[in-house]
Amino acid sequence: MKRASVIAVAAALALVACADPRSGVTVSVVPDGPILAADHLLVEVLDLDHTPPWRAPPFDVSIGAQHPATFDAVVSFTVGFDAGYHGNVEVDVTAVDALGGTLTRGMATVTVNSGTLATLTVHLPGESAADLATDAAAVDANFPVPDLVTNQFTLPDDGTPDLSTADLVNVDFTVPDFSTPDLATPDLSLPDFATPDLAPLIQRVVAWYHLDDGSDASGMNNSLTAHTGVFGAPGWAGGALQSSGWASASDSSTLRPIALTVEAWVTYPAVNGATQLVVAKGSDWQLGIDSGGHVSFSVHTSGGAQVSGASTIVVPAASWHHIAGTWDGGHLTVYLDGVSGSSTSGAGALASSSSDLTVGAGTGGASLFSGAVDEVRVVDNARSAAQILEDATLIAHYRLDDGSGAVAIDSSGYGRNATISSPVWGPGVAGGALSCDGISTLALIASDPGFTMSRVTLEIWEKGGPQSLNAFVMDKNMQFGLMFSGATTPLFGSVTATVGSSPGGLDGKWHQLAGTWDGKTNGIWLDGKLAGSGTVNGMLTTNPVQTALCGSLGSGTNWYQGFIDEVRIYNRALTAAELAAHFQSPSQ
Repeated sequence: MKRASVIAVAAALALVACADPRSGVTVSVVPDGPILAADHLLVEVLDLDHTPPWRAPPFDVSIGAQHPATFDAVVSFTVGFDAGYHGNVEVDVTAVDALGGTLTRGMATVTVNSGTLATLTVHLPGESAADLATDAAAVDANFPVPDLVTNQFTLPDDGTPDLSTADLVNVDFTVPDFSTPDLATPDLSLPDFATPDLAPLIQRVVAWYHLDDGSDASGMNNSLTAHTGVFGAPGWAGGALQSSGWASASDSSTLRPIALTVEAWVTYPAVNGATQLVVAKGSDWQLGIDSGGHVSFSVHTSGGAQVSGASTIVVPAASWHHIAGTWDGGHLTVYLDGVSGSSTSGAGALASSSSDLTVGAGTGGASLFSGAVDEVRVVDNARSAAQILEDATLIAHYRLDDGSGAVAIDSSGYGRNATISSPVWGPGVAGGALSCDGISTLALIASDPGFTMSRVTLEIWEKGGPQSLNAFVMDKNMQFGLMFSGATTPLFGSVTATVGSSPGGLDGKWHQLAGTWDGKTNGIWLDGKLAGSGTVNGMLTTNPVQTALCGSLGSGTNWYQGFIDEVRIYNRALTAAELAAHFQSPSQ
């Protein structure tokens, strides 16, 4: 199925053109020491409530200083957001010289509430005495005086609450050529990523292929061209690259990161005794399945060393699985279905060659993968173990902040948008919510292989009163679901929860409701706490049927009346700590 750009479905992080922002943050940049030869500030804004964080295009802020000069005064500016935006944002500020070289950087986070203007202070570390001396010697005293500006920075408002393609700016990020004499400033050296405290804080998705077609949903324009096979074959989510097909994207500066994460969903017929590459960039880095059926990942460093690792478990054949590899400049880690399989030590930035990026094979179609490939993602940093686990197990996430229309956007990035009959929108526990009338409002999620699960968590926030009948809040056509049994008692699967003498979760207030199945035990959870459990024998029924919110396709009358928000579906049983964390921070 066709999807919009990953960034375009962020649904909130659109900076708007208005002198008096409806929602936003006033940022004060404080240099903690002198910074010589700073030309301007480079600012990036990230929405931390998405995984990975959604990123607005970077913009420049004038410091209004004459060169040569020492940047040592506070600079303030305001960033505006769409009127309905609410969430946690990170603001990254880099002081750069006239050649684009990094002098120093800092970051801070803040919660932005709808219709209010938050304040945030970002501290920039001052340069050392040695760096100041180097900068003073390198500065050209004849730099022109830059124009002073009001420091009110906005991006075009396309009139919608989300980021459309009209809002997007494609930026080509390059590394200075230090072999060129006029760029040979000593303090423009690259960080030593083998040192943990110098590891970069920012993650950019530099390529994301849903493989319904060859487009790049990251916004970086690293599109694929198919050489054999076709896009849009049946996939884990929507379309996939056909079995034994391969495609390539031309080299670009965004595909030459220093640190790296590579992820993909794969299925293959059987171990065939040969190395099969799933995603690769020449010999710079390669993710695939080795001759024994294990996930394999290798990188070459700029110093010529090769670092590699493999999972301890064989990738099961004839079913979809998530594979991933990360490199942080000091450690290489391999993952299968979100679980770390091995970690190997090394040192150095990634090698940077002009090789194409390939999917389904290596360079020129070598080491062809015998199966199908879906949801390939490349990130220019090493994602954490918790982030990889979320990528591998979160099937769909509906924030229900859409506010209008008949589609609920899936913010997991996998494109499983829900279609809604008779939609009515209202305020939620975090942002917006969907109002269920108990009669005609029903949100439907199409089935695909991602819903073939042996474990499951269903999680939802609801706000309703006593129901007139048994009421389904979420249901997969009577296979598994969350409901209020007897119009009062929360129930998941076949486990009824006893939560006290009064109706649990039906008092007109917001409550978190969740059901978990770990292969042996059903659990029903209310407000982050286990309210009931029971051992159930057998397997989950996973027939290809739609999942419904606000009711059930298997019952035309037992529909829920009230509000729902923050719906999550996982292919594993979340832990007590994870559910408690979601209760404390519904939109995290």
